Amino acid sequence: MKQHSFFNKLELILPIIIVNSFGLIGFFFYLPRSIFYYEFAIVLLALVYGKRSIYACIIFVLIFLFDLLNLFSSIYLFSISDFLINFKFGVLYKITLSQVLSFIVLLGYIFFVLFILVKYQSKVQRNKSFFYKLLFVVYFSVIVFDFLNGSSKVIKREKIFSIVGKNISSPLLKEYFSFLHYYRKSDDKKLMHKRADTSVTFKLLAKDSSKRQLLVLMESWGYINDPVVREAFQHVVNEKLKLKSFKHSWGQTRFVGSTTSAEMREMMNLEGNYNFFIGNKSDQSDWPSIFDMKKKAGYDTYGFHAYTGKMFAREIWWKNVGLNHIFFRDDVISSSFIDDDKLDRGTPFLSAKDEFLFDFMLKKTDSISHKFVYLLTVNSHLPFAGNFEQSDAGKKIGIASLPLSQEAKSQLSFILNQLFYFISKIDDNKWDDVLFVGDHIPPYLIARDRSFFSAKQVPYLFLSR
Repeated sequence: MKQHSFFNKLELILPIIIVNSFGLIGFFFYLPRSIFYYEFAIVLLALVYGKRSIYACIIFVLIFLFDLLNLFSSIYLFSISDFLINFKFGVLYKITLSQVLSFIVLLGYIFFVLFILVKYQSKVQRNKSFFYKLLFVVYFSVIVFDFLNGSSKVIKREKIFSIVGKNISSPLLKEYFSFLHYYRKSDDKKLMHKRADTSVTFKLLAKDSSKRQLLVLMESWGYINDPVVREAFQHVVNEKLKLKSFKHSWGQTRFVGSTTSAEMREMMNLEGNYNFFIGNKSDQSDWPSIFDMKKKAGYDTYGFHAYTGKMFAREIWWKNVGLNHIFFRDDVISSSFIDDDKLDRGTPFLSAKDEFLFDFMLKKTDSISHKFVYLLTVNSHLPFAGNFEQSDAGKKIGIASLPLSQEAKSQLSFILNQLFYFISKIDDNKWDDVLFVGDHIPPYLIARDRSFFSAKQVPYLFLSR
């Protein structure tokens, strides 16, 4: 009879599992969150102390919304503060059918959790002592498992075994403490700091006196982990470069954060928030940009981006970091260089095609003899909706047979074809130095796609005369 009673009570583990179950999809997908957040224990304790289940329901919804905010901000490598500051640009995001269906599933999950909380509240209160013991066993087991897996953020140790490469358990509040620490800073300047040898642009071009220089920051171009695939990728590009007189070299550099963080890295040799330069000019700060340095050396500076300059206020801060002439999607359209039917619709943001923008850039700067030009691509942004095209170069690499999703194969093929196009269009008699560098890892949601690329490095290709 006692044994039967015990197993009957054991059913109380169900609300514990269900409340914490969202993070379990991290075993199948890449989600930039801990699998298990301690704060959800507050929901379970509310089942014990709350006289009505509505209290546990409200607490769950609030914590879950904070979890989602942290998740959505970090999927594309933003900090929470960056995400909130730029949330207004969400109206420009092109929502897909799969994302709508995912949202419906998410709502279904929330209502299911609320149903479980309502259903089990009375049973939890009748068996408080047993429920406390279950809570302790579950949470203690998770902490121990995290420790043995070597992924604990509390105590670092060698792994005894490895089930999952990312952190298993942590407090969600930790992410918000970081956000509040940022928010309390009245001076963005305190958030900026140099890190030596991070910017490939500073390393290769800052002291280079050649007169015609081009920097191309490529959206979601990641550093391939597999040396065989990486070398095959480089080899087919090198074959293309044989038609040019450039010397070339490949390398990699460390990245942190999103595209704007990569711009800080390459433009400023800084880690920090671009918002500082919305209200401050780089030539009047402690951190002159690469453009400031080039202007002092007699260069004219140009910046090009296939998307609207309103996004992340680039139409403002690009000028403040030393770009004399800036051109965005609307400038290319208004110049009649391309028309609306030639815009790119394969990514979440309607933009000009990077190839058209590249041609536009070549035309605009052709007559400038002493120039430093910057181009930021966007068409390889994720989620990538472009179709996979198996080019001859792609066949040599074996892209079609790689253990990747269709989206990842398409995006990698697109990056390769884009490099081919840019290289083919560059007149080696009109340019002295050309630097292609990735901004960050492609932020895939599928773990096998994400792990195909380095989580710390991005590649670069440097062409010089």
